[in-house]
Amino acid sequence: MLQIISGKFFTKRAMYRHEGKGILFSNYKWYSPIETSVATLDMTDVIGSVSPCVVSYLNQIEKESKTGAGVLIRTGDWEILEQFRLVSMIGLRALFHSRRDVVTALCRSTPLSMSDSTPGSLVPRYFQPSIQGTQEEVAYFRKLVKHLIGLPRETYLGVLAAMKGMANALEVVGENIDLAYSLLVFCLESLCQSFDGYDPTWRDYPDGIAARLDPLLLDLDPQRAAAIREALLRDQHLKLRKRFVEFVLSNIRDSFYGEEAEGTKRPPRRLELAEALSNAYQLRSGYAHALEPIHELIRTRAFASGETLLWKHKPYLTLAGLARLARHVLCTFVLRQGVLETEAIDWRKQLPGSRPVKWCNAIAPSPC
Repeated sequence: MLQIISGKFFTKRAMYRHEGKGILFSNYKWYSPIETSVATLDMTDVIGSVSPCVVSYLNQIEKESKTGAGVLIRTGDWEILEQFRLVSMIGLRALFHSRRDVVTALCRSTPLSMSDSTPGSLVPRYFQPSIQGTQEEVAYFRKLVKHLIGLPRETYLGVLAAMKGMANALEVVGENIDLAYSLLVFCLESLCQSFDGYDPTWRDYPDGIAARLDPLLLDLDPQRAAAIREALLRDQHLKLRKRFVEFVLSNIRDSFYGEEAEGTKRPPRRLELAEALSNAYQLRSGYAHALEPIHELIRTRAFASGETLLWKHKPYLTLAGLARLARHVLCTFVLRQGVLETEAIDWRKQLPGSRPVKWCNAIAPSPC
């Protein structure tokens, strides 16, 4: 909805326009309104640890040619606020939430119990009680929002889904470390599956199965054998870990190892990152398929405070390292994509709350 109200899909000048406002709470501090291409973020109280933020936007929708009852003139305010919240979390590297108590709990500096790890001890920056913004951060945020809104629709939706995955991961850091770690991998994997352009070949099929099938396929008509191979490739998730690692590495800029790593403990080295990503994917798979907990050292504060750790000469990314990596890859991917000033899509079918209904009887309509 945030992209729809930008107007890039509209073809008419006649609009329904409504000034919209929403409230978020954040640990980010900035002393003047942050104006972006679609909304303005204004911290109304920067003294306390949690700042109320007013999000202002223009909820505009193209007028339909018909008039009368049943004409939609406004919708989606809750979705506009939620999508802008996600972009703010990733762009400004801070917490934003509709509930003050959630931000307060996540930014706690005192453990709730002997077994509790405060989120800030596992992932720095995001859970600081107070984050003082900089001019460079605000300028980068404006740039990111503008580029995000300009993405082709399908790319925009894929990026928003990945951003939501990262936001959800951050919000459960203090409750379920295994889930948080897996969600961070999931959000990167979702981009990889949708946008890496990977086209599997028969050589990618598992060697043992391919070796057994090839002699059988030789007895068939070549066209039929090719059709069977194509069908198998379409249904098989091939080389997922390799695709994941290659996609992430292709969206890392030199700044990840340089200025962005300044002040961090044990940042990933260029030569070890591929193996660390492979290990992260393996940890995610173990949790997703068998609920196996992630490596125990990642839970240990002494090791978790850094971005990497070594175990049996193998590098592993901690939550801190994975969070910085996920944000870097998301932003890099967005800023490398082409943008469209206008795009022809059936945007009305994508309005929040819309449901397609098929009617069986034109005289006495009833849902099929």
